[in-house]
Amino acid sequence: RALGGPATFRRPPVVTTVHGPRAAFPLMQLSAASYLVGGGRVALLGDAAHTVHPLAGQGLNLGMADAECLAQCVADNVAAGMDVGDSMHLRAYDYKRRADVSAMQTGIRVIHEMFDGTDAGRVWARTAGMDLVNSVGPIRRQVVGAAVGGGLLFG
Repeated sequence: RALGGPATFRRPPVVTTVHGPRAAFPLMQLSAASYLVGGGRVALLGDAAHTVHPLAGQGLNLGMADAECLAQCVADNVAAGMDVGDSMHLRAYDYKRRADVSAMQTGIRVIHEMFDGTDAGRVWARTAGMDLVNSVGPIRRQVVGAAVGGGLLFG
């Protein structure tokens, strides 16, 4: 049958019973010491290079920014007539992305700490911080730009 025809889609079975215990995994924030391995010719991207707490939903955005930055570094190598994997330009990828990811991880950690409690001091700090971000255009644009994958430092 033709791809996309009516007979190509079947609904999956409905799960009615769960076999075995539920599992939980700790939410972690990690980053490789270097995003270049294999003598600098292999680049780590996305979750292979770093993980972030899912609270801000930034994992995919960071991975896409990694891919964009690496593509630019490879294009720079090609334009300069260098080997695609020349470590000089690939080190730029490592430096830029580790800096941006570290800044994002710090921001996510701060947000998590701000919203992880109801004591008066935390509520005041959270309210003041959100009011500041909302009322100061350049700060708001920086935060929004970073959240959509523009990067905090090198966007």
